[in-house]
Amino acid sequence: MKFKSLLASVLSAVFICTSATAAVASPDTQSLPSPKTLTYKLVNSQNQVELWDSFSESQKESVKSFVAHAEQKATSIQNSGLTDSQKEEEVKRLSEDEKLAVQAYFTPVSIRSEVKDSKTALSPAANSNWVEVNNYATNVFGAVLYRWYHRVDWEYNGSNVSNVRYNYWPQTQWILWSYAGLYDQGGDYDRQNTTHTSYSQAHFKMGVGWINVQHAYPRISVTVNNNGGYSYRTS
Repeated sequence: MKFKSLLASVLSAVFICTSATAAVASPDTQSLPSPKTLTYKLVNSQNQVELWDSFSESQKESVKSFVAHAEQKATSIQNSGLTDSQKEEEVKRLSEDEKLAVQAYFTPVSIRSEVKDSKTALSPAANSNWVEVNNYATNVFGAVLYRWYHRVDWEYNGSNVSNVRYNYWPQTQWILWSYAGLYDQGGDYDRQNTTHTSYSQAHFKMGVGWINVQHAYPRISVTVNNNGGYSYRTS
């Protein structure tokens, strides 16, 4: 009886230790979101850039793996030679998973800016300058979806700014995103004409049929100075 009791105690202890080890080694995988779930969450987020930044690297790779096959379809449709309306019809014929992947492919997850000025020109003019800023959005693979440009040309003499000209224009890279028009713009000198500030804001939209329309309003502001310098802000 003592032997049986001892054997039972040993087996019980082994069972408890084995169960505890198994519990640690096998987490509940059902609590981990699937690639499709993460992708759906991303495209339906109110702030996709912020959400994408909050994802771990493994979550980002998970979304990319779900969206990857959509890149070939999107490229094929984009380069098909069809009209824009025909391209939209091709997108509508995709399966539900393909539609979600394509929508995610065209979802902006990063907003960046680039700048170039007369210093990059071969022969910059004396006492005059120009600067060109563009604000652009990229998808999960870093592909550019749209750009908004703002350029300023001006003259200066160390005391004043004069003959300021500013211009702005859009650029769309892919189907689904389109330029919806100028949202706002303006410009003026300060009281002493030592600086001039101009700004422009565009309206882009993405949406077709089954896709909820997304809107983007990139804004660029540029201040030019009487010494030829400048500063800019984007949002």
